[in-house]
Amino acid sequence: MNHKLIRIKKQGKNELLTFQKTTTSYITSDTEKQTTVCAKRVILALHKDALMDIDWQPFKNQDFIDYRLNAVFGQEFFEMYLGYEEPWWEGLGFTTGRAVSTLPVGQILYMGQDKPSSDTLQDVNRKSMLLVNSGYPRASFWDDSFLKSQPHLATPQATNMLVSEYNISESILVEAHNQIAEIHQLRPKDLARPYIGVMHYWKGASLYSWKAGANLEIISKQMIKPFEDANVHIVGSCYSNSQWMEGALDSVEELLDRYYNQQNDTWI
Repeated sequence: MNHKLIRIKKQGKNELLTFQKTTTSYITSDTEKQTTVCAKRVILALHKDALMDIDWQPFKNQDFIDYRLNAVFGQEFFEMYLGYEEPWWEGLGFTTGRAVSTLPVGQILYMGQDKPSSDTLQDVNRKSMLLVNSGYPRASFWDDSFLKSQPHLATPQATNMLVSEYNISESILVEAHNQIAEIHQLRPKDLARPYIGVMHYWKGASLYSWKAGANLEIISKQMIKPFEDANVHIVGSCYSNSQWMEGALDSVEELLDRYYNQQNDTWI
C-alpha cells in the first residue's frame, strides 16, 4: 500500500521497478521517498491512465498507444443512495427491480424488503434504499449543476438527515426527487423524505469502455502479455472482454492458464 509504480527498467532477464512512496489522508499525495524492487515477472492490475503514467519505453511506443492503450476510453460515473423509513414504491405495485430512464438520474435500483410477516420489532423496521446511478454523458449533469462551486467533500447535508461525509445537499435532493417523481408519474411531494442521502461523483475515468471499431476479442488477449520479450502482464477490468469485476477475474484466470500452467478447476 502507498507505493505508486513510476518506472520499469530492464535488468538482465528481470525487471527493476521503482516506486514513489505516497501518503493518504482522503487525498493521496507523493512523499519524497522512493524504493526499488527487482522482479522476475510483473503483473499490472492497472487501468489505462495509470499505465500511461509509468516511465517504461514499450508503453511509449506510438503504435502501442494508438491501437492498444487507446482502444478504451474512460467514463465518468455518478452514484447516489437514498434511504427511506419504508419502501414507498411498494404502493406502485413492486418491491425490487430497476428502472432505466434518459434523465440524469439514469438507472434506479429498488432495494426494498419483503412485507412484514409479523408485528415483531425486526419485521416492523422496514428501512429501504434507492440506488441511483448514471454514467457518460448524463453523469456530468450532477457535476455541472451542483458541485463546481464547492469541493464535493464539503457539500452541505440536506436538512434533518443523518450526517455522513458524502451527504447530498438540499438542492441535489430536490432535483433528484423531481426526476424520480417524473419517472414514476408522481408529484415530488408524494415521495417520502429520505432519512439519509449520500452520493459520489467520479470525474474523468471511473470505468472504461471499448471504443467503436476496437477488436476487443484480440486486444483483451494481447494485453495479458503485450510484449513478447518482457515478462510484464496486464490484467484487470480495463482491457477485459466483459469489463467490470467479472472481466477482471476472467483476465486473471486467462493469465494463469496461459503462463502459469494453471489447471482448469472442474468445480468453477
